[in-house]
Amino acid sequence: MINTFFGANSLGSLGAWIASLVIGVLFGVSLEKAGFGSSKRLAGIFYFRDMAVLKVMLTAIVTAMMGLSIAIWTGIVAPATQIYYMQTYYGTYVVAGLLFGAGFAMSGWCPGTAVVGLASGKIDAVVFLGGTVIGSILFNELFFILKPICTWGQSSLQAYGQPGLAFLNDSLGVSRRMMIPGITLIAVACFWGAEYIEVRKGRKVLFNSPFLARFSLALILAAGVLYLIPEKQPPAAELKPPVIEIKPTTAETKPPVVETTPPAVSEHALPSDVVSAPDHATPEAPNPVIQGLRLPAMLDTDWLADHLTSPDIRIIDSRNQPDYNTRHIPGSFSVSPESFIGVVDGVPAMLMPAEIIAAKLSLMGIQPKDMIVLVYDGDRIRNAGLIAMALERVGHYRYAILDGGFDKWMAEGKTIDNTLPRVQRSAYPAKPDTDNFSVSYATVLAHVQNKTALIMDVGPEEYFTGKISDEARAGHIPGAVNRVFSADLATTSAYTGFKPLPELTENYAKIIPSLDTSVVVYCHTGHQASQTFFVLKHLLGYRNVYWYDAGWTEWAARPELPIEQ
Repeated sequence: MINTFFGANSLGSLGAWIASLVIGVLFGVSLEKAGFGSSKRLAGIFYFRDMAVLKVMLTAIVTAMMGLSIAIWTGIVAPATQIYYMQTYYGTYVVAGLLFGAGFAMSGWCPGTAVVGLASGKIDAVVFLGGTVIGSILFNELFFILKPICTWGQSSLQAYGQPGLAFLNDSLGVSRRMMIPGITLIAVACFWGAEYIEVRKGRKVLFNSPFLARFSLALILAAGVLYLIPEKQPPAAELKPPVIEIKPTTAETKPPVVETTPPAVSEHALPSDVVSAPDHATPEAPNPVIQGLRLPAMLDTDWLADHLTSPDIRIIDSRNQPDYNTRHIPGSFSVSPESFIGVVDGVPAMLMPAEIIAAKLSLMGIQPKDMIVLVYDGDRIRNAGLIAMALERVGHYRYAILDGGFDKWMAEGKTIDNTLPRVQRSAYPAKPDTDNFSVSYATVLAHVQNKTALIMDVGPEEYFTGKISDEARAGHIPGAVNRVFSADLATTSAYTGFKPLPELTENYAKIIPSLDTSVVVYCHTGHQASQTFFVLKHLLGYRNVYWYDAGWTEWAARPELPIEQ
């Protein structure tokens, strides 16, 4: 698995800029080699004289389609988290296509080829680029008028938990695998058709040539092979967290030890240098004390004790305030998970918007580069889980949950105090577009109707069956399976933690078909489901996990939504 610049939230980094520059130069060279530095050749497609545009574009489409499919199916790229998708607006695309086509036909340029023409010294390319800049400025200034056109005809489909996102195969009702040979055959037919048209115009081309025949056969064979390649599904035994490298800036420190359950509960303790790792990369400015640590994760108490004095460590204690006032880990803040929830759009107990969460983090002096350690007590890992959802909503993935919580810290006799931390307020940036995991009732309903996701109710069984209810209606979302959140926990006389990963892996493999299956977790208010989200996404590596925050509270209160008992 790799992290793209988008998935790592580092599109503004120097590495991304260099990669963009290199790709841009190579792209420009390719366009020039294809003859796209000439507006006459580009415009030739509209007069059926020169079909180079069609041939180059179709070659690019087929190449990108096959390459990306290989990357996704072999597990190199996670499509749900590592790729940016624009929502689908059919009406907008029709208008945009007509405008683009008219501009292309009149000028003979598009923005990319015009830059190539500029490099070739073409004056008409300079005029076109000047018009492009002026048009972009006008569009920006008039967007408040043009916005209805830009959001016209949004698709009713959804993908990867994003409403309004449609793929061609979903619109046609076929599998993605079928699209590869289908589009390849269309491209091959267009190649032959384009060559035939150029023959009719008296041009010396490749129609009926051995090269075109071999090239077409190679594409068809490649498409056939890709159609037969199975998607990579690691066996349960391989679903282990990766070994990470810790690079402290001071003296040699002990690597983080992560046991998802105390040794007294399980005989399958994890190795001492193992930390669970998700698909997210660490942010652009890594904490120097824990550089290389892939987060989110479960963090060992010994590691935290060794790094308590680090200026980049922030500890959030989710216990009740009286317990915090009496004793707590030095430097920790007392933050109730309730402080991150409230009424949103009429629904109670919802996770607050990103700007409110960012403001709360600012009051604690937290910055994006900080490493946040979440502390719980008893079996209330879900409290840390809910705060973790708040962090992820603002794109803060540099966090870990303290394994065993405060109880384990106390049982080991580690340092405590009862003083309040000193704080210098920060200006934590609000990032409202980083939440790609929360879903609405409309999205969940679409999943239920189209059977495109596994719906998991993590609340108690008696609520799931409808025997007990404190909501508008009793029961559960149709087709949902019940996996109680507390079933993931193991308790000793000293503290509570997660069960060992092999056991969790085996249990969830019986419920969820594959690591790529779309899973929507919910409970009554999203609180308990936040714990299951952490387990599935960050401990077990399921790639497409979504969180229905409003949960049964909203679903039961909407009489138009179906229920089961």
